[in-house]
Amino acid sequence: MNGQYPNVDVSQLRSVVEAFVTTVDDLYGHHLDSTAGFTANHKLMIRAQEEIRNSLPPEIDLDQLEFFYGHGNPNDPSNRLLHKTTQGEFKRRNAKGGRNHVRAGQLLLVLIYAFWEHEYRPPLAAALGLADQNDLKLPLLGDLRLLRRDIIHHRGIATKETVTRLSAGHGFEEGSEINLSGSDLEELIRKIKGAMDELVVQAGGTDPLHRTLWHVQ
Repeated sequence: MNGQYPNVDVSQLRSVVEAFVTTVDDLYGHHLDSTAGFTANHKLMIRAQEEIRNSLPPEIDLDQLEFFYGHGNPNDPSNRLLHKTTQGEFKRRNAKGGRNHVRAGQLLLVLIYAFWEHEYRPPLAAALGLADQNDLKLPLLGDLRLLRRDIIHHRGIATKETVTRLSAGHGFEEGSEINLSGSDLEELIRKIKGAMDELVVQAGGTDPLHRTLWHVQ
């Protein structure tokens, strides 16, 4: 019997944990695909500008030219404009560290926490024999809750309350943008897997088979 979780259903716990980690992997894969696409967009625009540079008067600033998404021929009045920006802004937001990369990292945090809170925390608590899902507290996921709140409700800016309540090692400062680099997110994913692994071991005992659910690299 486990002292903290005397009524744990180890089989159910392992099943839910594995499902959660699989979901986290899926979300992280989506993030990696997205950011790779942003980088490719940036390179494509630079290449396109290089190809047309000599065919236009030198006084024309290519970065000020329009870039837009739409349906149909842009010269046809029936064309539907979906989004318009400039070529320069398109390059800036798709460049590494640009707005698209920042937003993608923030979105990953928000999605991971949403799946944790609404899809996996309740059955995990039940598998651990807890009467209330709020009795299942993991510091790392608690940090995601605080960051998610600032991303949604404070325009992605870290508040004093969040900074003072975060676990050690996050490095955010009050008033700074919540901007996680690729290595930051890689570490976060590794820590989430590690936290889930430790939960299974803590609740289910020291059986080394628990650690074969996945490889924490």
